[in-house]
Amino acid sequence: MAKGCAFVAQRLRVGAGRPPRRLGGFRARAGGDGLGTGGAEGLGANRVTSLFGKGNALRQLFLLSLLVLLAPLAAPAEEPAASAPAPVVASASTAPKWYEAVEVHGYVDAYYGVRFAGGQDSPNSLRAFDTNNGFVLNLAKATILMNPTASLPVGFRIDFGFGNTMNAIGDLDTLNPDASRYLEQAYGTLKLGDFTVDLGKFVTSAGAEVVEAKDDWNYSRSLLFWWAIPTTHTGLRVGYGVPGVDGLTLQAGVVNGWDVAITDSAYKTLNLGVVYNGPSNTILSLVYYGGPNPTLVVPGGTAIGNWQNLLDLVLQRSFGDFTFNANGDYGILSGIGKWYGFSLMGRYSAFEDKLRISARYEYFWDPEGLRVTFVPQGGQYTEGTVTLGVPVTSNAEVRLEYRIDHANAPIFYGGNANDNTMEAALLVWF
Repeated sequence: MAKGCAFVAQRLRVGAGRPPRRLGGFRARAGGDGLGTGGAEGLGANRVTSLFGKGNALRQLFLLSLLVLLAPLAAPAEEPAASAPAPVVASASTAPKWYEAVEVHGYVDAYYGVRFAGGQDSPNSLRAFDTNNGFVLNLAKATILMNPTASLPVGFRIDFGFGNTMNAIGDLDTLNPDASRYLEQAYGTLKLGDFTVDLGKFVTSAGAEVVEAKDDWNYSRSLLFWWAIPTTHTGLRVGYGVPGVDGLTLQAGVVNGWDVAITDSAYKTLNLGVVYNGPSNTILSLVYYGGPNPTLVVPGGTAIGNWQNLLDLVLQRSFGDFTFNANGDYGILSGIGKWYGFSLMGRYSAFEDKLRISARYEYFWDPEGLRVTFVPQGGQYTEGTVTLGVPVTSNAEVRLEYRIDHANAPIFYGGNANDNTMEAALLVWF
């Protein structure tokens, strides 16, 4: 479930040899009296009759000897040993063309939301994408991608869309909010043996949730997803699949910073990570981001040049129909402050996965107001969410969700410290 932790069989022609050729046998032909003479009336009949007359023992002995001598010629010849199958040879003409490997996918996320305390025209504080109530097109998205293969070791991925989600992601880039507002991801990929190299814009490797709700357990995103970690990066990342350890990947990268598409700043952020997602029922991810963020603004001024460090840990384990997930984040802005939090999530698949019941509880502390910037005095935040999901088909799901948010200050609509909402959503994809 890592937030963006992204990684064709070649068709070969087999040359078939001709089937072995069978040698035909020789068969003696007997005509007339057995020697092709046509009978006693033929030329020289008297001489032949006098020597090979009927009942003559010498004649019978001659015929028997002739049959013995011709028998080997009449027997069928031995079949030669079957030839070995022709070796498999890769042919450039039969290798898949690049356009045959391109995939196109679509996704639509729409919901209806209501706040129980009223104020339907006021935004839902602390939310990531579901900030509005009423009918909302949250995300309409198209994806075009081509995964690298052994015969074609290059690829790409482009995710673009519209709706609340793309507007929120674009606004995170305070330097150039419209530079790539409608591009969630756009990067090229190069496969070099066990190494995978991506260059461009891609979602972060941190976190337990992703941008698309269909790939999350709950419909709304957690506090940690939106406030504790970045959402996208632009730069270079390299993944290394460790040989001999199925599912173990090491990652390193250099990016512009947090949610920055274009910048002239020389400040860059380093990324290191290790992810295990093997054949067992356990997923483990440990990710680090560190470096001066060129857009970082803190209450009362800026902190450009100060190192911003983040350590993100995700642990997931399945127990039959029940799956548990824990996520923890710890961030430090050198010389200024810190933030940290954790989330606990569970999901149960009932009635042969015809009903999915998910729950989430989390705590986030931002004492200096470095992350939740509309509360400059800092604060402590918690939320609890229960979600029911009903798969309609293999590519559609209906969700009903209840969520309550709490803060240690009256930051919600009407001067409340609590905010209760309910949402019904339809997710469709192909």
